[in-house]
Amino acid sequence: MKYDEAVRLLHEQKKELVERYQIVSLSLFGSVVRENARPGKKINVLAKFARPTGLYQFLDLKKRLETLLGCKVELGKPGWLKPHLKTRVLQEPSGSFRPTANQTA
Repeated sequence: MKYDEAVRLLHEQKKELVERYQIVSLSLFGSVVRENARPGKKINVLAKFARPTGLYQFLDLKKRLETLLGCKVELGKPGWLKPHLKTRVLQEPSGSFRPTANQTA
């Protein structure tokens, strides 16, 4: 999947993702951001949540993203990144979004 397409699809579903999963931010990273992803390759996504998230909600979000993007998703939280990758990953431009004030109320 191309980066622009993934960002477009995520933004189209932004309201649902924020309301249903209480997402504070959602960011793409890895090969899809660098525009060298091969067809069928998974997309790496980092999610920050407004409150602690249980396993079932986390896995439900992963499944929803896979359906939305039409490919496998490697879903993680920023705190899960290994220290040697964290700086590089967090500096990559991403298709991240943050909810507007009225979406978090």
